[in-house]
Amino acid sequence: SMNCAFRLNDTKKWIAVILTVERRKVGLDGNGRIEIIDLKDTPEEITKRHDDKIFFGGYHMNKKHWYTICVNDSLNDEELFDLIDRSYRLVKKK
Repeated sequence: SMNCAFRLNDTKKWIAVILTVERRKVGLDGNGRIEIIDLKDTPEEITKRHDDKIFFGGYHMNKKHWYTICVNDSLNDEELFDLIDRSYRLVKKK
């Protein structure tokens, strides 16, 4: 299983967390494990994006400020990198 956190060098604040979890932990049907990434965003964006298919409330994080993405083929790399960059800029700004 893979667990990895990306942090800012200076403040050590988290930008992204990558985890391997049981599908049921995020509310998906079926058995087995999936890779997820937790990212930060504004509460408005998180609410807009949340669909319980690809985008979920933040797993093990504050669900108002963090959300979870199931890392499968639903998002292309560019979309995923944009969301990671968004999380980075939001954390860096604080």
